[in-house]
Formats: sequence, C-alpha cells, structure tokens
Amino acid sequence: MNELSHGWRRDQPDSSHRTSPRILLRQLVSKDALHATASHYETLLDGDRDIHMPIPQWNGLEIIVISNVILIASDTAFTTTQRRTLLSAIVGNIHSYALRPEAEILPGCEIEPIPPGVRARCDFGLGIIVEAVEHCPLPGETAIPPIRRPSNAINLTINTTPVRKNALITALAHAHHIPPPAATSGPTSIGNITVTTNLPAPHRSAESPVLQQLCAGIQDTDRRATTSATAAMTSVQHLSPPPSTRCDQQTTQP
Repeated sequence: MNELSHGWRRDQPDSSHRTSPRILLRQLVSKDALHATASHYETLLDGDRDIHMPIPQWNGLEIIVISNVILIASDTAFTTTQRRTLLSAIVGNIHSYALRPEAEILPGCEIEPIPPGVRARCDFGLGIIVEAVEHCPLPGETAIPPIRRPSNAINLTINTTPVRKNALITALAHAHHIPPPAATSGPTSIGNITVTTNLPAPHRSAESPVLQQLCAGIQDTDRRATTSATAAMTSVQHLSPPPSTRCDQQTTQP
C-alpha cells in the first residue's frame, strides 16, 4: 500500500511519540454494520472517530477507532486468532513492546509490516492477547489537529476468582506496559479495565455490543469469570502530542 485509500484518516499517523500504549477494546463487526455501529459509539461516548482505515486489498478490511473502542470489519470471516485477540494497542515502538519477557509473540504473528505501520500479536497470559501496532505515516499523510474536547470511554469490569485475580491483574498490567500494582483484596483498575471478585452474578450491558466479545475472551480462560461494563464513566482528554519522529520501519505492499 503506497497511497491513501478513499476515506482514510488518522489524526496521528505516526505513533512513535507515544511513551505508553493506547489500549483499545476490540469489536468485530460485519461490513454492513460498521458505520451504524460507529455512529452508535459516537453517540454513546460523545466522541468522534479519529482513525478510519479502509484497506480494500486486505479482504476488504476496514477499521474505525472511537475513544477506546476499535471496530474491525472484513469481507471475509474472521479467523480464530482474530476472535481470540482481546485488545489492540497503538504503541510507540513495536520492538520495545513485543520483545519483552512478559510478552509471548504468537506463532505466525511475528513482527511484520502492514499498511498502517508494523505489528505483532502478543499473549500476556490468561487470555490477554493484544494486537500491537506501531503506526507509521504513509506518503502524503500528515497529522490532523485533534479534537479538543472530552471523550468518554467504555469501562470494562472483569469479575474473576480470588485465585486468578492477581495473575489477571499482572497480565493486564504487562499489556498496558506498566508495573503490576501491589496485591489488594479490593477491585483493582488497570486503565479502563477493573478486576474484582465481588460481583455476585454475570452482567451484560445492552448498550455496548463490544462486551459480548470481551466477555467471551475472558471466559475462554476461566469459565467462572464474569464481566460487566459501563459507558460514559471516564473522561479522556485528547491533547496534541509532542513533536514526533518518523517511524523506523516503513510499510510495504502486503
């Protein structure tokens, strides 16, 4: 891919300025439902899409990001690996993120160039699989001034067993590229994800279809785990990043 597709937009096409990953909750949708689902989240989170990447040469792949939700659509069926991937992360340096002892790169998902930049898929344990992408600008692509207004975010609560709680918190902390917090008996938050053992029963939010897949991803590793979430609870301010440098690795034709 050496030119911008129709409708392509990235407010910040170069992510090398990032000192911490931008963690995104994934939702796989049909192509027919993509833009309606995006509009739903724009209303729910009172935010705008800052990334829209149509990649027609990759089985019609199309991606939209709103706040901390990434919507992924394709003309073909999603693979098992895509469905198992719980989170996406926009990172400043793919090698620094993926080549850590805490991250196990999945076989067949090694560091590789893709149209948005370069990526790898990492397993942090307990079902916390992350597709990490270092974004690199395409020829002619420049940064767009970000929207300077608060945007709400989806907050995910994972209710698990006391035995698994600390291990799950550690895996999530590694995915966020931060030190694991000290063990505590109460709820513990990592970014917009809270891990607790105090919820009495499973719960689903009818407002947030992204949770259906997030719940499935966690329950695949612990059938006793339950999840819940709320929207419009955390305010995230979009601010201009510091001056950035160009990515070390440019994209190639897939």
